[in-house]
Amino acid sequence: MIKKRKRIIGALAAVIALFIATALFLISPFKSAFAARSDTGWVIIDEIYDAGKSIFKAEELKKLYKALTGADTFASVQSAAGSGKTSADFRTQNGGTKNVSVWFGGKKWDAVYLTKDKSGNVVLDLWQSADNVTVTSKWANHAFDNAMATYPSNMYSTSLIRVQTLNNGGYASTNISTIPGTPYTPKTSES
Repeated sequence: MIKKRKRIIGALAAVIALFIATALFLISPFKSAFAARSDTGWVIIDEIYDAGKSIFKAEELKKLYKALTGADTFASVQSAAGSGKTSADFRTQNGGTKNVSVWFGGKKWDAVYLTKDKSGNVVLDLWQSADNVTVTSKWANHAFDNAMATYPSNMYSTSLIRVQTLNNGGYASTNISTIPGTPYTPKTSES
């Protein structure tokens, strides 16, 4: 009889505990969380440029503006650029974990820095996304970083990165004391 009574009390206590847990679950506010998955870590903006019409797509630009600043206007981007924003700021803007990527010219680019140039023009630095990089480039044709050399291999102004990869043109050093006689000519979209 005592064992039966203990079982009934135990079962009744379990039912009451389940009832209380269910009630607490139903009355507590729901909170969302970001899952740590690679496909949810990005705000991806579709192609922003229509090459056939030679225009930027307004709707995609608005999505980009919103991802960068929280508002879908260029005025919001101009304002944010005044103080400079990094990819960390973009992640904060998008739930704390989402980077911003944009398709431009058929390639995926990651937004890394938003600022203004000396003339007040908005500049958004883009880094080519790692999932579609098909070109590699070396820094220099030689390896000598002595600061006393005329053209050390770690000098940005005569690096292959600045001259060729970023398509600025100019001279790239070939060794520590000379640069070639003919400058690299920047490629145009037609070349």
